[in-house]
Amino acid sequence: MILIALLVPRHLGIATRDRLLPLPSKHIASPEIAKQLAGEYPATVARLAAKWGKIFKVPVAWIRSQAFVESRNVPTAFNKKTGMYGVLQLQPSTAEWLVKVLLKSTVATNQAIQETMKLGWTGQPEALFNPDLNVMLAAYYMTLLRKKFGNDNSLVAAAY
Repeated sequence: MILIALLVPRHLGIATRDRLLPLPSKHIASPEIAKQLAGEYPATVARLAAKWGKIFKVPVAWIRSQAFVESRNVPTAFNKKTGMYGVLQLQPSTAEWLVKVLLKSTVATNQAIQETMKLGWTGQPEALFNPDLNVMLAAYYMTLLRKKFGNDNSLVAAAY
């Protein structure tokens, strides 16, 4: 069961059925993120999918469809059972691994990647509620899966 967390603007936190997860202001890295917090989820996902799809050479439709399946485009989605966070439902351990691999890759010098890493990645699971960071890591993961499975979306989606 995916637990959709709702933003509580007054507290700048994420409310689940059980608790309030604080969302420090450093996770709100750009005006883009502020807009998504106002409820523009599908538009934000589309914009970020276009941005990261171009950088990582992943079809935008793959990213957008996976985001819809994983969280219905909700950046603050949290799956209590699996411990997955964000719009593309990443596990913190997977995110940590992706960050290490990404920073050693040839695309690590890309300015957008460097900015997102600087503003978004704290090493804390709650950082994955940042849709820019979440979509970036997921798109990079799809790149790795695409190298392994080719251009077969069904295999990439199943492996994801």
